[in-house]
Parts: sequence; C-alpha cells; structure tokens
Amino acid sequence: MNERLVVRNLSFPLKRADEAAFIYCIGYEVRSRFSAQEINWNPKRTLAIEYSVGQVHSFDENRKFAEQKGFTLASDQTGVVEAAIQRLITSLRRTEGPVRIAVDVSSMDRSLMARVLLTVLDGLNDGETMLVLYSPSAYIAPQKT
Repeated sequence: MNERLVVRNLSFPLKRADEAAFIYCIGYEVRSRFSAQEINWNPKRTLAIEYSVGQVHSFDENRKFAEQKGFTLASDQTGVVEAAIQRLITSLRRTEGPVRIAVDVSSMDRSLMARVLLTVLDGLNDGETMLVLYSPSAYIAPQKT
C-alpha cells in the first residue's frame, strides 16, 4: 500500500531538522514559533507565512524571530502562499530529490490550514512525505498595556 499521508503521534517526528523542509505560520500567540524554536530548521528550507491582518499580541515578536533566523516570509494572501509553497517544493526536488515537508498548523486558521495542506499534498509525488505538526497550548490572555 502506497501512503501519501500518514498520521502518527510522535513526540519528536524527526531525527534531524535537515530531514525536512518546514512551513509554519507567524501568528499572534507565542506558541506559533514553538516548533520553529525547538527544532533547528534549515533557514533555506523554511517558509514562514505571515497573516496580513490580525497582527496583534506576540505577532511582531514572532515575525522578528523569523527574520532573525533568515526564514523565507510569505503573505497569507490567496495565491501568494500557494506559489511560495510550489516554489519550495520545486526547489527541494531539484536540489535534494524526494521531498519531505513538515507543516506546523498550530497557529493557522482553518482556511489557511486547508490551503497550505492541500497545496503541499497536491505538489507531492509518490514517495514524498508531509508531516503535520501541532503544538497544543492552553489559552493565555495577553497582558493589558
């Protein structure tokens, strides 16, 4: 049986960060950068999607983190993020062979999550893999200023 998407509960899905490209969303919660901080992703293979609206709470801090890491930033606007994902997949396949992409959906709204996951899945060939990461977190109200 040839599987394109496998769901497993893994405490640490990768042995090394260089085993996969990484896509995540710069959100307004601190947890939006959890996976980006905990795993030393290759900046040349990391796509950070930033919301064009709702840039509140920890958003600026999260964006600064992505910029300091040298991650590629892409807007969440329809068409822009899909094109960025397609460029990433094409580049990876050309330079590294079979594609393996980890997608952290923790801070993606449902619409963005669906667009990202479908674009990645549509772009994968047989033998290529998408890992879906999620960082559960209790809601913590931002400090009032």
